[in-house]
Amino acid sequence: KKVLAHGRVLMECLKQRQYAPYSMEKEVIELYAVKGKYLDELPAESVKDALEGIFPYVSSKAPEIVATLGKEHQFNDEIKAKLDECLVSYMKERA
Repeated sequence: KKVLAHGRVLMECLKQRQYAPYSMEKEVIELYAVKGKYLDELPAESVKDALEGIFPYVSSKAPEIVATLGKEHQFNDEIKAKLDECLVSYMKERA
């Protein structure tokens, strides 16, 4: 059941609007959130909204993450730690 829920979240993450591709930074952040299973406990109808809110939240709370991903194309342990903090905080605020 958990595997199916995770697959559902991953499928929502991979959907993009036609002619509106995501930036590399947004894709990396959203895929990291999915891989980290931050969204797996959400009801199916809430996943899309949660995904849409992650990038703006991270951009406002930790713009250095987005800048580092965009300029240096680096995803190091420091970025992972900061992103984990942001995602935990984001999910707490959504609860």
